[in-house]
Parts: sequence; structure tokens; C-alpha cells
Amino acid sequence: MDEIDVQILKLLKTNARMRVKTISSIVMLSEPSVKNRISKMKESGVIDGFHVDVNYEKLGYMIDFFMKITEIKISFSDFEKRIQQFSDFQEYYSVTGTEKFIIKGHTKDIVSLNEVIMKMERIAEFNTSIVLKTMKMDDL
Repeated sequence: MDEIDVQILKLLKTNARMRVKTISSIVMLSEPSVKNRISKMKESGVIDGFHVDVNYEKLGYMIDFFMKITEIKISFSDFEKRIQQFSDFQEYYSVTGTEKFIIKGHTKDIVSLNEVIMKMERIAEFNTSIVLKTMKMDDL
């Protein structure tokens, strides 16, 4: 990968649907060259897919939260099966440190979050943090 590939990646991160013609004019390469570079990045796994960035607030999910799991009360395989049944959970991380797992979620309101907490108390010990502000960083 060279600097032009990084530039193309940054452009696609801001708008995954950006036209090749627009990208080629910005990076000052021909359209076939840009298409070829994008194809190579897909084939090599650098580009893993093109995703939709969902605005959960517009769908009525007003609270983002992280649930930091310190202990599980059931077997690991049962725990993974159970958390997959929570529609409010979006991402699950196995981590090092004082927590064993971190779950990222979105819920409609405090009442809904409290319901999630009450269900989780049966299967794990945890601490929940409500997100006050989110800021995405450019990771390239």
C-alpha cells in the first residue's frame, strides 16, 4: 500500500458510495487505476466490506451504553448464546484487564436499559456506563 491507497481508503471511509470518477479526480489517477486499486484492497482483505452507519437516535434508540462484564455466572458457551438474544446489544468484545468482556449496546430509554440490566444480573456481574458523547477518530 502506498500513500494513494491510503488516500482512497480515507475517501471511502467518509463516503463508501463515492463514485470512482470523483475519487480519481481527487487522487489524480485514471478511473481504471482507482478501480484496480480498490479491487486489490478488497481481494487482499484491506477493505472488508462497505457498511451502513446507522443513526440509532433516528430509530428511537436514545441511549448508548457499554456493559463491562467482570464475571459470568453460567458457562461461557451459554453466556455467548444468551447475549446474542438481546436485541439491544450491537457488539461484543473479549478483552484483557479487569473486565472479561465489554458489550456495546443501544436502547430506547432508561426503562429499557433497566430491563436489560435486570436480565443480565441473572447471568453475569457487570458495570454499565451510559455514553454521554461519541467522537469518531480517523484511524488511518
